[in-house]
Amino acid sequence: EIKSVKMLGIDEVLPWKMTKEGLNIKTPTRKPCEHAYVFKIKRDVTEKLKAPVIKIQQPFQRESK
Repeated sequence: EIKSVKMLGIDEVLPWKMTKEGLNIKTPTRKPCEHAYVFKIKRDVTEKLKAPVIKIQQPFQRESK
């Protein structure tokens, strides 16, 4: 069971849900940085992960210069 999902560098709560296909995460509208994005996923370690697939719903939008 997934307990929480956070993106490092972002203070807002990320919407997420567990489906039979796997973990579905909606990204925030702003990027935490330019190069790498890290999700911190907490789960119940006593339960075996049933669906190891992680889907990102909304890719970041490129900022116009």
